[in-house]
Amino acid sequence: MVEYKEIPREFSQVSLFVYGNNVVMFILTENPLTIKIESKEVAKLYKDQFEFMWKNIKN
Repeated sequence: MVEYKEIPREFSQVSLFVYGNNVVMFILTENPLTIKIESKEVAKLYKDQFEFMWKNIKN
């Protein structure tokens, strides 16, 4: 089973991946940009933010 939730289109230019102690952002604009942050604390903040949004955003 796959479960998903949609976010507003204005957020679709940024893809965010959190794995281990890493956060990687792909900013898909005319001049694409990739940002990688290696930090246990920052990764936990993004994971916690995701869990909060997942639980509180309606389908």
